[in-house]
Amino acid sequence: MFNYGFELFVNLFQGVMFTVFCYKFLTPSRNKICEGIAFCVASLLMFLSITLINWLYLSFAYIETVVFFAIMIPYCILFFKDRIFVKILTPVILNVIYSVLSFGINYIFSAIISCDYNYLMIESSQYRYMYVLMSNLIFVIVLFIIYNLFKNSLSHIHKQEILITLVIPLLSIAVGLLTFLVSSNADMSDFDRIVLGAVSIIILSFTFINFYLIKSLSKNYSLENENILLNKEKELYNVQMTSSEKYMKNLTDVKHNIQNQLLCIENLIDGQRYDEAKKMCNNVNNNISANVHFCKTGYVYLDAILNVVYEKTIENDIDFSVDCKDNLSFVAGDDLAVLIGNLADNAVEALAKEQNKKLKISIFQNGSYGVLNVQNYCSSSVLQTNPTLYTSKEDKKNHGKGISIVKSIAKKYGGDVVISEKNNEFTVTVILDDSYALTSVKETAKIQ
Repeated sequence: MFNYGFELFVNLFQGVMFTVFCYKFLTPSRNKICEGIAFCVASLLMFLSITLINWLYLSFAYIETVVFFAIMIPYCILFFKDRIFVKILTPVILNVIYSVLSFGINYIFSAIISCDYNYLMIESSQYRYMYVLMSNLIFVIVLFIIYNLFKNSLSHIHKQEILITLVIPLLSIAVGLLTFLVSSNADMSDFDRIVLGAVSIIILSFTFINFYLIKSLSKNYSLENENILLNKEKELYNVQMTSSEKYMKNLTDVKHNIQNQLLCIENLIDGQRYDEAKKMCNNVNNNISANVHFCKTGYVYLDAILNVVYEKTIENDIDFSVDCKDNLSFVAGDDLAVLIGNLADNAVEALAKEQNKKLKISIFQNGSYGVLNVQNYCSSSVLQTNPTLYTSKEDKKNHGKGISIVKSIAKKYGGDVVISEKNNEFTVTVILDDSYALTSVKETAKIQ
């Protein structure tokens, strides 16, 4: 007969443990109330399902995995912000570890004490208490190791590798359930149970190898993206340095011209030729306006980037306009350079094929969100002819990931990227959450 107090406590502990791991391993949404309610509901559902399955053990032995997925996968998908495959993979891996450890320890322990597999599952005894405590303790230790080794290691996987990272743990679950089916044979010897336990350990090893594989792939892809970002920053820096040198030369020329013009104005005034003096003053003003920077928003990084874009549009005979009602001062300079640099480069590349060469960048604040719009004319649908927005440049290794990098930066600031077309206008909208701003970034924005 069951010790109901002990069993209910273990069931509650397991239900909460599953939910806690997902909550800590994944990235929660920013709505604390919804997070708390979802956490409590998921924990309660897991507790009730584990209790019901244990109570009806002989009839529902195989349904535990299905119920686990039915609760944990929707919880992870709905209330966390990670990539969809990460939100599916996490409960799958969690179930693999739980099932394999539960089966494996049962096989080995039942063989050691020479009892039937079901004895440890349905009979309250000191052996069951030892088995439950041991399996849950090892499970917690394994989860702790996985959390510390692999948290934040799954977000940069290529789409091509997603399938294999999901297939391996699913196959592990299938093998684990098959070992459970084999263990139900009443004629099974203690040696056979030890073999099944060894199989479970091998499955668990495959799970760790799978995690390590994912981490390595993610790290390589992350380094590849960092290299692209650095190349983009270097490119923008070189262009800005060239632009600054031209600007300083223009200032020197303007200063020299103004000195000569002021002498002329002084002579005209002395000669009471006021209309000519006024006309020359207007010429001086126009000369100054024509040689200052194109854009001045109050955020030095944004000013530099927009002026780089301005230089490119002049070189490519593009009608460029800027509407800045905000300066995105909460965004780090390097991130801003990559965002606007990539989107502007894509627009300039697209406009090279158009007769109507119009490019507009607008920046504004919407609540706690900063919004960046990059809009260019398109004579035909870009999303139909190039839905993946893949580059047409020959150097595809360094230029083929612009939009994916923009999306990764938007995600870094708790935002999103929206791509749309309307009335021959192709628009990329980047939404960034101001609450993700770093204090150091805001302080840097004060530099004039």
